Amino acid sequence: MITIRKWRESDAPIGEAIGSIGVTFKEDVYRKNAEIGYFIGEKYWGKGYIKQAINLIVQFIFENFDVERVYAEPYADNIASRRALEQCGFTCEATLRQNVFKNNKLLNSCIYGILRQEYLEGKTKRL
Repeated sequence: MITIRKWRESDAPIGEAIGSIGVTFKEDVYRKNAEIGYFIGEKYWGKGYIKQAINLIVQFIFENFDVERVYAEPYADNIASRRALEQCGFTCEATLRQNVFKNNKLLNSCIYGILRQEYLEGKTKRL
């Protein structure tokens, strides 16, 4: 797990943790896949921090590990998270219907993925 720390704006002390991002490397027949997960404090939504974190962790994964696909699974109604993934080059691969049970409600989630080749082809556009 990597902690996202704020370093530029004046509305938080330098070095304050504002979110987190992590990676889970899959095993066996899924060993060429890595799943990322992240969150960011509501106060920092819409400021581009999560896009920076996604880009950096994807770069780190593809440059340091034998992985061919990185994916994330945001809730379908989390439009901001989905948009951040799309802006980082991820593609919506699937919508999983009613596969999450949260706060006594069944929710949909989406699978977003980016392949190593897609990352390499679009690297200069994102960073």
